[in-house]
Amino acid sequence: MTLGKVNKVNKVNRVVYWALVVIMFTATTAAGTGCRGERVEEEREIALGTGVVADAPLNALTRGLVFAIGKQEPEFRIIPHQNPGGTAEVVRNIDRYDFGGLSLDEAAQAYYGFYKWEGQSHPQLRLLWVMGSIPITFIVAADTGIKSIYELDGKPVGSGEPESMTQFKAMKLFEALGIKPDWHRGSWEAQIDLYRKGELAGLVKEGAPGPTLVECAKEQPFTVLDISETDLSQANQRYSGTGLVFPVCLLRPDVYPGQGEATTTCGLIFGYFAHKDVSAEVIHKLVKAAWVEVWDLSLCYEPMRFDIIGFPKLTLEQGPFPLHPGAIKLYRGLELEVPSHLVPPEMM
Repeated sequence: MTLGKVNKVNKVNRVVYWALVVIMFTATTAAGTGCRGERVEEEREIALGTGVVADAPLNALTRGLVFAIGKQEPEFRIIPHQNPGGTAEVVRNIDRYDFGGLSLDEAAQAYYGFYKWEGQSHPQLRLLWVMGSIPITFIVAADTGIKSIYELDGKPVGSGEPESMTQFKAMKLFEALGIKPDWHRGSWEAQIDLYRKGELAGLVKEGAPGPTLVECAKEQPFTVLDISETDLSQANQRYSGTGLVFPVCLLRPDVYPGQGEATTTCGLIFGYFAHKDVSAEVIHKLVKAAWVEVWDLSLCYEPMRFDIIGFPKLTLEQGPFPLHPGAIKLYRGLELEVPSHLVPPEMM
């Protein structure tokens, strides 16, 4: 073969080679391109610290949130991390997470450094949104004739699950109102047994009664006591600036046996928070995804369904510590006024 022919063959081979390169590059690019031709952002892992275990009812919110964010922000891959120590453990490890939850009562007290967080405040926490409240219920045996929480003064009362936020808030509420029951702080099982035997005038419980308490009511019927908004306001004034708050919470009719009408009480606040150093862009996308998917998200946990639907308004009414700037961007974009006490120092 002559030199001219060799060069001609080599030239053809080079053309074929670069044609194949272009085809391969085009195929690779197309695989990472959206249907409208935009290149998809590189996937980013978002670490979510959750304060509930996998088999807890509230974990349904975590699963729903992971799905909602993944649907709206496909460039985010949410990685949930369980914390057996609850929200307190999430707070202590907040540097590891992009955001976390769920007990905002715990997070708020940590933010201000009060109660068990005394001397170890976490001012770097920022609120994202209030998901809702679970009612704390004060029940009394029907045969006691007690109609008001003030009549529990000096009476034997089960204080709820030991070392729980329910127990803590119930006892602090009564302290603020000057009511001094004879608190029984044993195990929940022991409290139920004493109530069944008529040795306790009442009990403190959060959320639904549960099968054990429903069965107990057949032997020892009870009534649910109302907590006035005036009493809750008094408690909120007493503990202002400590992270301990008593939001008005409505216990819907027939949640408890014999409870024929809605009852006003206080509640446990649930929601999400983040470290202040997480970018405002990321936080805005996270909160926006939850808002856009709010109807589906509200189906994840029936007891807070109506709260979840209106979480922007609920957040601005019940937020217990300052918001993240990325969250504020969303709320202001919805033309909602953010109260001054929810504006963080970095935006002052």
